[in-house]
Amino acid sequence: LTHRHGCSSHRSFPLQCAKSITTVSKVSVKAGNSISIPCLYHYQYTDHVKYLCKGYFWPSCRHAVKTNEADPSGKYLISDDKKQQIFTVTINRLTNQNTHYWCGLENRALDNGVYFQLLVTNGKYSHCYILFLTLLLEMEKLVQWSNGIILQL
Repeated sequence: LTHRHGCSSHRSFPLQCAKSITTVSKVSVKAGNSISIPCLYHYQYTDHVKYLCKGYFWPSCRHAVKTNEADPSGKYLISDDKKQQIFTVTINRLTNQNTHYWCGLENRALDNGVYFQLLVTNGKYSHCYILFLTLLLEMEKLVQWSNGIILQL
């Protein structure tokens, strides 16, 4: 049995933080399209397996794809840029059933994960909003808060 530590907050700030992972909290996307979500992680987890987990609740979410296992259906893709400490998950052919996900990483007895939500709509999503979230993630990568101490990555 793998134990998990998940992080989700319902603040209006668009980033979610676990001790080891940071990502967006909520993104709108048009049904039928694909979306790529960047998940930033602390350098100490560079060689750990990363994954996308599907489900609203962290303890019961299902692995959709892992960095060491491809998804044979092609619905989910994952890549890990170890130099930049960002793994990216791509979800293809989006439907309104594709809403609740977690960026996760294996960590001995206690996996870590951070929640994000996709708002799948029939309308158009804002490219400006996606760009804004990407810029926020890049800024977040430069400074991580850990127990009140600011660490430069």
